[in-house]
Amino acid sequence: MTPDGRIGALRIDVSTAADVVRFAGQPDDTVTRRTGWPDVPPYHALGYGCSHEKKPKYDPAAPLAPHVVCQSVYYINARTRRLAAFWSDSPSFQTVRGTTPGMKQPAADRRERGTPGGPWFAMGRGLLLILSTCKSAAPGRCVGETVGALALESRHHPVGLLFT
Repeated sequence: MTPDGRIGALRIDVSTAADVVRFAGQPDDTVTRRTGWPDVPPYHALGYGCSHEKKPKYDPAAPLAPHVVCQSVYYINARTRRLAAFWSDSPSFQTVRGTTPGMKQPAADRRERGTPGGPWFAMGRGLLLILSTCKSAAPGRCVGETVGALALESRHHPVGLLFT
Protein backbone atom coordinates (compact mmCIF):
# COMPACT_ATOMS: atom_id res chain seq x y z
CA MET A 1 0.00 0.00 0.00
CA THR A 2 1.23 3.45 -0.84
CA PRO A 3 0.39 6.93 0.44
CA ASP A 4 -0.82 7.92 -3.04
CA GLY A 5 -3.58 5.29 -2.91
CA ARG A 6 -2.18 2.11 -4.44
CA ILE A 7 -3.07 -1.35 -3.17
CA GLY A 8 -1.09 -3.72 -5.35
CA ALA A 9 -2.44 -3.25 -8.89
CA LEU A 10 -5.43 -1.23 -7.62
CA ARG A 11 -5.64 2.53 -7.18
CA ILE A 12 -8.03 4.71 -5.21
CA ASP A 13 -10.29 6.83 -7.51
CA VAL A 14 -9.25 4.79 -10.56
CA SER A 15 -10.02 1.08 -10.05
CA THR A 16 -13.54 -0.35 -10.47
CA ALA A 17 -15.32 -3.22 -8.70
CA ALA A 18 -14.37 -5.47 -11.63
CA ASP A 19 -10.72 -4.51 -11.08
CA VAL A 20 -11.03 -5.44 -7.39
CA VAL A 21 -12.49 -8.85 -8.28
CA ARG A 22 -9.69 -9.46 -10.81
CA PHE A 23 -7.14 -8.53 -8.12
CA ALA A 24 -8.66 -10.20 -5.04
CA GLY A 25 -11.09 -12.78 -6.44
CA GLN A 26 -14.78 -13.14 -5.66
CA PRO A 27 -15.68 -11.45 -2.35
CA ASP A 28 -16.93 -13.50 0.60
CA ASP A 29 -19.65 -10.93 1.29
CA THR A 30 -20.99 -7.73 -0.27
CA VAL A 31 -23.36 -4.97 0.79
CA THR A 32 -24.51 -1.52 -0.34
CA ARG A 33 -24.81 1.02 2.47
CA ARG A 34 -24.58 4.66 3.52
CA THR A 35 -22.46 5.98 6.37
CA GLY A 36 -25.13 8.42 7.45
CA TRP A 37 -22.97 11.47 6.78
CA PRO A 38 -24.88 14.17 4.88
CA ASP A 39 -23.89 14.60 1.23
CA VAL A 40 -21.76 11.45 1.27
CA PRO A 41 -22.75 8.86 -1.35
CA PRO A 42 -23.53 5.24 -0.59
CA TYR A 43 -20.85 2.63 -1.10
CA HIS A 44 -20.65 -0.97 -2.25
CA ALA A 45 -18.45 -2.94 0.15
CA LEU A 46 -16.64 -6.08 -1.00
CA GLY A 47 -15.45 -8.13 1.98
CA TYR A 48 -12.67 -10.72 1.94
CA GLY A 49 -11.53 -13.17 4.60
CA CYS A 50 -14.99 -12.97 6.20
CA SER A 51 -16.37 -15.14 8.95
CA HIS A 52 -19.53 -15.20 11.01
CA GLU A 53 -18.93 -14.63 14.71
CA LYS A 54 -21.25 -14.36 17.68
CA LYS A 55 -19.65 -11.13 18.82
CA PRO A 56 -18.13 -9.04 16.02
CA LYS A 57 -14.92 -7.18 16.72
CA TYR A 58 -14.95 -3.41 16.48
CA ASP A 59 -13.67 -2.01 13.26
CA PRO A 60 -14.12 1.56 12.08
CA ALA A 61 -15.26 0.39 8.70
CA ALA A 62 -17.70 -2.37 9.65
CA PRO A 63 -19.96 -2.23 6.61
CA LEU A 64 -21.33 -5.72 6.49
CA ALA A 65 -24.19 -7.44 8.29
CA PRO A 66 -24.10 -7.86 12.07
CA HIS A 67 -21.79 -10.69 13.06
CA VAL A 68 -19.90 -10.65 9.76
CA VAL A 69 -16.24 -9.88 10.33
CA CYS A 70 -13.92 -9.42 7.34
CA GLN A 71 -10.14 -9.08 7.25
CA SER A 72 -10.20 -6.77 4.22
CA VAL A 73 -12.90 -4.54 2.75
CA TYR A 74 -12.82 -2.60 -0.53
CA TYR A 75 -15.32 0.27 -0.80
CA ILE A 76 -16.68 1.37 -4.17
CA ASN A 77 -18.23 4.85 -4.32
CA ALA A 78 -21.76 4.28 -5.71
CA ARG A 79 -21.70 7.57 -7.65
CA THR A 80 -18.27 7.35 -9.28
CA ARG A 81 -18.19 3.52 -9.39
CA ARG A 82 -14.52 3.74 -8.43
CA LEU A 83 -12.57 2.36 -5.49
CA ALA A 84 -12.98 4.99 -2.77
CA ALA A 85 -11.58 3.31 0.34
CA PHE A 86 -9.86 0.22 1.67
CA TRP A 87 -9.46 -1.20 5.18
CA SER A 88 -7.57 -4.32 6.27
CA ASP A 89 -6.24 -5.94 9.40
CA SER A 90 -4.65 -8.73 7.37
CA PRO A 91 -0.87 -9.05 7.69
CA SER A 92 -0.85 -9.83 3.95
CA PHE A 93 -0.97 -6.08 3.32
CA GLN A 94 1.92 -3.75 4.06
CA THR A 95 3.07 -0.21 3.50
CA VAL A 96 5.98 0.51 1.14
CA ARG A 97 8.19 0.62 4.25
CA GLY A 98 7.02 -2.81 5.40
CA THR A 99 4.58 -1.98 8.19
CA THR A 100 1.88 -4.64 8.55
CA PRO A 101 -1.13 -5.18 10.82
CA GLY A 102 -0.04 -7.10 13.89
CA MET A 103 3.42 -5.51 13.96
CA LYS A 104 4.55 -4.06 17.28
CA GLN A 105 4.12 -0.29 17.34
CA PRO A 106 7.78 0.59 18.03
CA ALA A 107 8.85 -1.41 14.96
CA ALA A 108 6.23 0.39 12.86
CA ASP A 109 7.43 3.75 14.20
CA ARG A 110 11.00 2.93 13.12
CA ARG A 111 9.94 1.72 9.67
CA GLU A 112 7.64 4.68 9.02
CA ARG A 113 10.14 7.13 10.52
CA GLY A 114 7.49 8.66 12.72
CA THR A 115 5.61 8.31 15.93
CA PRO A 116 1.87 7.97 16.22
CA GLY A 117 -0.20 11.05 16.92
CA GLY A 118 -2.78 9.21 18.96
CA PRO A 119 -4.10 5.84 19.95
CA TRP A 120 -6.09 5.16 16.81
CA PHE A 121 -5.17 7.12 13.66
CA ALA A 122 -1.51 6.70 14.35
CA MET A 123 0.35 7.84 11.26
CA GLY A 124 -0.53 8.95 7.81
CA ARG A 125 0.73 10.71 4.71
CA GLY A 126 -1.43 11.37 1.73
CA LEU A 127 -4.23 8.81 1.74
CA LEU A 128 -2.63 6.15 3.94
CA LEU A 129 -3.39 5.68 7.61
CA ILE A 130 -1.82 3.20 9.96
CA LEU A 131 -4.38 2.43 12.64
CA SER A 132 -2.86 1.41 15.93
CA THR A 133 -4.34 -0.39 18.87
CA CYS A 134 -2.79 1.43 21.80
CA LYS A 135 -3.83 1.11 25.39
CA SER A 136 -3.24 4.82 25.81
CA ALA A 137 -1.36 7.63 24.15
CA ALA A 138 1.25 9.78 25.75
CA PRO A 139 2.23 13.02 24.03
CA GLY A 140 4.17 12.02 20.94
CA ARG A 141 3.99 8.28 21.45
CA CYS A 142 1.71 5.28 21.50
CA VAL A 143 1.90 3.27 24.71
CA GLY A 144 1.99 -0.44 23.98
CA GLU A 145 0.20 -2.65 21.57
CA THR A 146 0.35 -3.17 17.85
CA VAL A 147 -0.64 -1.86 14.45
CA GLY A 148 -4.30 -2.79 14.17
CA ALA A 149 -5.05 -2.10 10.51
CA LEU A 150 -4.08 -0.22 7.37
CA ALA A 151 -6.58 2.03 5.63
CA LEU A 152 -6.91 4.29 2.61
CA GLU A 153 -9.69 6.66 1.56
CA SER A 154 -10.12 8.99 -1.38
CA ARG A 155 -9.82 12.67 -0.57
CA HIS A 156 -11.67 13.55 -3.80
CA HIS A 157 -14.60 11.11 -3.66
CA PRO A 158 -14.79 9.75 -0.09
CA VAL A 159 -17.54 7.53 1.22
CA GLY A 160 -17.26 8.83 4.79
CA LEU A 161 -15.31 6.09 6.50
CA LEU A 162 -12.17 7.91 7.59
CA PHE A 163 -11.87 11.50 6.45
CA THR A 164 -15.31 13.08 6.68
